[in-house]
Amino acid sequence: MTDGRKILDSPSANKAFRQRNGSRMRKFLLFLTSIYVSMNAAYRERRMWAKVRSSEWWERVVLQSWDDDDFKENFRVSRRTFQHICDRLKPQIKKHFIVRKPISVERQVAVTLVKLGSSGELRTVANLFGIARCTACIIVREVCTTFKITFPTQRDLDAIATEFFDRSALPGCCGALDGCHIPIKAPSLNAKDYFCRKQFHSLILQAVVDGNSHFMNINVGWPGSVHDARVFRNSQLYSAGVTSKLFLSANVTVYNNSYKPFLVADSAYPLLPWVMKPYGGRLTREMENFNKKLSCGRVSVEHAFGQLKGRWRCLLKANDSKVNNIKTQVLACCVLHNICKECTDEFIDGWNIEELENIEELENVEDRIMSSESKFGWKEEDA
Repeated sequence: MTDGRKILDSPSANKAFRQRNGSRMRKFLLFLTSIYVSMNAAYRERRMWAKVRSSEWWERVVLQSWDDDDFKENFRVSRRTFQHICDRLKPQIKKHFIVRKPISVERQVAVTLVKLGSSGELRTVANLFGIARCTACIIVREVCTTFKITFPTQRDLDAIATEFFDRSALPGCCGALDGCHIPIKAPSLNAKDYFCRKQFHSLILQAVVDGNSHFMNINVGWPGSVHDARVFRNSQLYSAGVTSKLFLSANVTVYNNSYKPFLVADSAYPLLPWVMKPYGGRLTREMENFNKKLSCGRVSVEHAFGQLKGRWRCLLKANDSKVNNIKTQVLACCVLHNICKECTDEFIDGWNIEELENIEELENVEDRIMSSESKFGWKEEDA
């Protein structure tokens, strides 16, 4: 027994024991590592499987299973208009990739339309298409920045003036001017400046539309508390108008007759040689008749705002995007509105919203107007 203990306690025996234990430990660690790798691989497979399933929702459910009504209700445009938008944007849209697989232009446009056509969060839209939120954010921003609005050519202005004349008997009218509020979440800086008289935070959209409610010119971004007259005075539209650069010619032709071009607006705006507003105070019969014609001319801009918010619901409820991104989205919505008009993509009656009665309907003008002479320096006799 004594000799046995001596053998076990010898340095060589201890070394052999440590080697055996070390070998067992290495085998055990390799075993644990193999389990971890297999579990992690299975987890990655599950994540990849989830992304593929989301891709199949777009490729199989939407493109193959949905009928035209389902498609239009969810993307706010018909399939034909959707393809027209994709063809138009293809040369301008950058490629994005998911695990080295490119995201098609059609899928990028679809992501953008769902974001603009709903009041859902961007994370929800991203999950729907099986992409990361940051990828969806980049896609929406880049697609929206490809849209532009250009002022009509002289030939177009002649046609627009003729359209307005047929609708309202206003010779020379080339556009209707007005503003509306785009709801936003309260910004972290200067939030009170964005709180409008309608009791919510907003950006102001100033727009000029033609007789068919196409957007001809927009200006978006001023805080909601700012008066329409101030927004107008600081816009490129005003700068072009006062320098006689707004209209390409001094006259427009309506049924072979020449007239001075002008815009129609409500009483919140100044009276200028190129901006007509209603008569105020005690009215003669002729003044009342003029106001009725002017009101008929302004219907198109009210109609445009109503359809804009009805089709593109991101403009109806408080948008949680950054202010600069909201500006880009508003511009994109206006261009998409025009595209739908060009493609005769009808506005569905069910998209009309009761809130328009309070948000976009012609308002009590006295409530909107501050003293133009004292606050903004507008004097009708100086126009």
